[in-house]
Amino acid sequence: MCIKFYPVIPQSYGGGAPLSANLIISGEDFPLSSPDICTLFSNNICPPQSSKILITAKLDILYITPEQYFIQSPDKKIFAIKKDIINGIVYGESP
Repeated sequence: MCIKFYPVIPQSYGGGAPLSANLIISGEDFPLSSPDICTLFSNNICPPQSSKILITAKLDILYITPEQYFIQSPDKKIFAIKKDIINGIVYGESP
């Protein structure tokens, strides 16, 4: 029974619901060479490689460790992103 509710309870209350947010990423340190990476951005379009700051589409943050964020893209692919290239997180409405 509790298995049905755990994934929808917010993490702030001890549940397993992912946090929804946009990530602000250092463009100089983030590889944009893979088509899968483009799914992290609005309309699946990769920003220009010369961009210094990248803002992702709304993503689900599944889990955070001291070294990385585990995120799920809008098309349900899961990525691990190193924490040191993330400059900020925007919770709530998209920027």
